[in-house]
Amino acid sequence: MVEQINYKKFYRCKVCLRKTHTLHHIVSRKAGGSDHPDNLIPLCHLHHTGDEGVHRRGVETFFCEDYPELRELLIKARHRKMLEHKVINKLMTDTEGEEEKDDDDTTAL
Repeated sequence: MVEQINYKKFYRCKVCLRKTHTLHHIVSRKAGGSDHPDNLIPLCHLHHTGDEGVHRRGVETFFCEDYPELRELLIKARHRKMLEHKVINKLMTDTEGEEEKDDDDTTAL
């Protein structure tokens, strides 16, 4: 069961354990990331948008160089995104196949 995300709840920053309401998308929504809990990480202001933050340092640098203990979260989120896209592509392919089959059925009439 997937945990429901509560944006009003306090979380603890994964880096410094400060209380925060901020949840960062590991794989951005713009890049196809979802709101699934595996793609969200609580980060305080400093580690989200501050000078030491992921938005200033970049995802690769932040997760792989600055805080390598968080690297596994990046890998997991990217893997989830890849699986979600495979499922979507499979569903679209199956649907297109059904449409072609329907077209074949109408031409036989």
